[in-house]
Amino acid sequence: DIAQIGVTATGAGPVATVTVQNLSIGPVGANTSNTAYRNLTISNTGTQPLQINHSRSVINGQNESEFNVSLPAAPIEPGMDAQANLSFTDPGTAGTYEAKLTLAHNDTTSGNVTTVGLSGTVEAAEYYLSTGPNLNFGNASANTSKNITIHNKRDSLGPMNVTNPSISGTDADAFVVDDRPEQPISPAE
Repeated sequence: DIAQIGVTATGAGPVATVTVQNLSIGPVGANTSNTAYRNLTISNTGTQPLQINHSRSVINGQNESEFNVSLPAAPIEPGMDAQANLSFTDPGTAGTYEAKLTLAHNDTTSGNVTTVGLSGTVEAAEYYLSTGPNLNFGNASANTSKNITIHNKRDSLGPMNVTNPSISGTDADAFVVDDRPEQPISPAE
């Protein structure tokens, strides 16, 4: 004899959810080597512990080297959440940088992965010169020096580095930059 038994799936298991599908980090100032930080909340709305697979969780994409992640070490219990700590470091050039975080885990309802888009913003220096946009030497003789004071206006973005200053315009080859600040210029200096 054959008997049939009805089986119903209960949906037991971990279910991974994240607070956002795209996470913006920053801004940081260009040429500051500063790092911006953001947290990503990972929740387990399932019935079993959610385990993050650290060796298979990766950041990839064109700008992956500018981003870093620290994942929760312990399993996330049902009904609980944990933080993934993400960072974005200034690569030196103003613009928007993008990558993708792929979280590998034991939630089979999502194919064992959750993907979050990452973007980091680098803002160009905001400064003004004590002389205005031009430095007038007037009727100066050869080998006359004048100083320019550079003021950093990036209050929230930290110190500004001055690298490779140059002279342009008519007769630019008749002038030379004698030196530049060796230390970063702090905001409001």
